[in-house]
Amino acid sequence: RIYNPSTNTWSAGATAPGPGRSEGAAVTVGRDFYAVGGRPIGSAGNRLERYSLGTNTWVTLASMPTPRAGLGAAAIGGAIYAIGGRSSSGPCGGGELDTVERYNVGSNTWTTLAPLPVPLSDIAAIDYGRKIFVFGGCNGEDPGNTVYIYDTPSNTWSAGTPMPRYRAALYGVGKKDSQIYVMGGITDTLLDRATIDVYGASVNTWTTLPATANMPDPRGEMGVVSFGARIYTIGGAHPAMGSSSATNDVFTP
Repeated sequence: RIYNPSTNTWSAGATAPGPGRSEGAAVTVGRDFYAVGGRPIGSAGNRLERYSLGTNTWVTLASMPTPRAGLGAAAIGGAIYAIGGRSSSGPCGGGELDTVERYNVGSNTWTTLAPLPVPLSDIAAIDYGRKIFVFGGCNGEDPGNTVYIYDTPSNTWSAGTPMPRYRAALYGVGKKDSQIYVMGGITDTLLDRATIDVYGASVNTWTTLPATANMPDPRGEMGVVSFGARIYTIGGAHPAMGSSSATNDVFTP
């Protein structure tokens, strides 16, 4: 499905190659959209596929070395970074991974990088500058509040200031300038989060927005996309890991 923010309308794109799967990651490089990993019926998968908007076509690319779902992904330059995830069949269901692999768009090849400091699944990842920030996720059954920062030039990890709240199954975060907006996901009691916490990537500090800024439809497993001065929260499950949601809400920082 293709959403046009200018007209607030949806249209259908070409159907992706099968099998269908959930709990994967997605990034854009230029005008191309990459679908990474995810879970078909049964165990986690390792497929990588690219959708080109200009031609409305899909291409299957080199598979990830490590099959996984519930992973984070980010793109910097001509590379896509696949981070963490799990081999199990459901969110926060065990089998967490610390694996980090980089896909080179130009050569259609994968390289294994320095692992996460701890295995994590059902995380959110986003780039800022030449770094990738990883938020929350599960190590075991319960969501956490960790922040890990990957420095791409040095291939090293460091810890950031922990989140004010425990979150997992958030799968995406928003960004405006150096501010990263963490919203949605599930709590340590497996309820949906409505609050929005803002991380200053350049200063390593957190701010919680007032209750008036809470998500009108809290949910987990949603897509989060920053476009212009707005952040869109699309789909997901409500309650978390429950019924699918067709909601498309927009937040203006």
